[in-house]
Amino acid sequence: MAIHNINNMLGNQSTKVASGNTSSQAASSAADNAEQAQQAKGSVRQDAVVLTDQAQQLGRVQQRLSNAPTTNQAKVEALKSAIDKGEYKVDSQRVAKKMMSMESDLEKLYR
Repeated sequence: MAIHNINNMLGNQSTKVASGNTSSQAASSAADNAEQAQQAKGSVRQDAVVLTDQAQQLGRVQQRLSNAPTTNQAKVEALKSAIDKGEYKVDSQRVAKKMMSMESDLEKLYR
C-alpha cells in the first residue's frame, strides 16, 4: 500500500508503508506512481475556497465597521459638558427598554 504525498505531487515521491506488499501490489503501486507523476507534469492542483453569500455579506459588514469611526467626538464633548454642569439626567426607563431590546435581538441571532 502506498501513501501519496498530495501536497508535493511535483516532487513525485511517495512513502511506502511496510505491510508485506507482494510483487503484484508493488508493481501496481509503481504504475500508480508513474501515472500520478504524468498527471502532475501536465497540471498542478490548486486549493480553492468558496464562500457562501452569508459569509460574503458578513465580510462586507465587517469591512464597513472597521472603516467606521469608533467615536462621535462631538457627542462625547456634549455629554462631558452636560455632566460637568450637572445637567445630564439618566432616563432609567429608556435604558431598561434599550437593554431588553438588545437582549431580544441577541436571542434571535442564536435561534
